[in-house]
Amino acid sequence: INTKGRAVIAAQFGFTGEFSDGLAPVSNNKGYGFINHAGQFVIHPRFARAGSFSGEASLALVGTSDRWDHWGYIDRTGTIVIPAKFDLARPFSGGTAAVRLGGKWGIINSEGEYLVEPKFDEIQIRHGEGPRKVRFGQKYGFIDEAGRFVIKPSFDDAGEFQEGMASVRIGKRCGYINRIGQVVIAPQFLTCQDG
Repeated sequence: INTKGRAVIAAQFGFTGEFSDGLAPVSNNKGYGFINHAGQFVIHPRFARAGSFSGEASLALVGTSDRWDHWGYIDRTGTIVIPAKFDLARPFSGGTAAVRLGGKWGIINSEGEYLVEPKFDEIQIRHGEGPRKVRFGQKYGFIDEAGRFVIKPSFDDAGEFQEGMASVRIGKRCGYINRIGQVVIAPQFLTCQDG
């Protein structure tokens, strides 16, 4: 639908994702592929699942198995550039992507090389600034780009860094810490919001 409410691309797909870099993932009875703004297939349907292309890496997340456990990445021509070997994967952001293999999360670059080997129980998709939130066991902490803890896992939950602070929960109360883990606002609130 355009800004005047008129249909630009006819309703013909089972799934339609958001446009990114001029392409949108869609599905039909043949699988998932990618269309341009005119509704024409640029990458014909052949995947079990697909996500949008990410900006700086210009790679899209695709699944090649109906079991939801084989994820990889394609380029804008539809060529698989990072093989579908991951249990689960996230879109690229800031030149890196979080991937899960064997039940543990790590971080890869746009070449598919591990920057951080899979060892975490959960990894944040990078949206904010500063260290990246991870779960190690039952507690949350923050790591740098090399996977080293900059704030040890000691929180029951945590948000992502915005304007130099991240929310953290200890027990039933939340507060805020700075990028080196110092408490800036003591946990005293029932809810906290990032950003």
